[in-house]
Amino acid sequence: MQNPIILIAFSGLLLSATECNNSKKNSADTAEIEKLYQSQWLFTEVNGTIVPLTARAHILFSDDSDRRVNGNTGCNTMSGNFQLSGANRIKFSSLAVTKMTCDDNSLNNLEHNILNVLSSTNTWKISAGELFLYKSKDQIAKLRGVKPLSNSVKNINGIWELNYVAEIKDPFDRLFPSKKPTLIFNLLKPEVTGNGGCNGFSSQVKIDGNKINFGDPLSTMMACEGGGEPFFFSSLKKITAYKITNDNTLSLFMGNVELLRFTKK
Repeated sequence: MQNPIILIAFSGLLLSATECNNSKKNSADTAEIEKLYQSQWLFTEVNGTIVPLTARAHILFSDDSDRRVNGNTGCNTMSGNFQLSGANRIKFSSLAVTKMTCDDNSLNNLEHNILNVLSSTNTWKISAGELFLYKSKDQIAKLRGVKPLSNSVKNINGIWELNYVAEIKDPFDRLFPSKKPTLIFNLLKPEVTGNGGCNGFSSQVKIDGNKINFGDPLSTMMACEGGGEPFFFSSLKKITAYKITNDNTLSLFMGNVELLRFTKK
């Protein structure tokens, strides 16, 4: 006959080992879930098709009690709910999008594919800064994690047209006779592109709170009338801060001096 004391002790060891393993598993699950909330996830592949970065299609998970997911399909804003269960189970529900018409038919197709993928997803995994979505064992989407933008920084995304330049002697229209300079922010990269009034250009941009710094503009080399473009580019290099008023006016400052002002297009 087996000794009951030995059996009880052995059972206790098994129970302790099981609780330890479960504790480690739950701890690992919690760490993975935290990663889900710490990034904005940019779609890079959907059903085997590469998603261009210019589409800016992404999702962002909220860790509040409602478990909301928000994002963009490349054309329309998107919102819904998600549920997590088990080790890697996920379900998206109540997905809704705005009804803006996409000029580019490829973006319509992308939106359709993204919504189908999210509706079909039942498993997820994060590895090396990427989020993988699965339908059973089949990978149906891949997303890259980027740092979420604050609300103030999100507002700067878009197209801005210059309408004011400080300390100029010539009339504004004489400086820029062909077209007004523009800034186009895409902070998922982060970079700014646009037009200097004559040539297209691109530049790195760094934003920290209300501070902003532009890198050296890289532009095409077409000869320009008016002489405003070199002045515009040199002014960008002096900029140290920005302010957005009423969501449609962007002011760029050198210290406390407003050098450039733009209207959102």
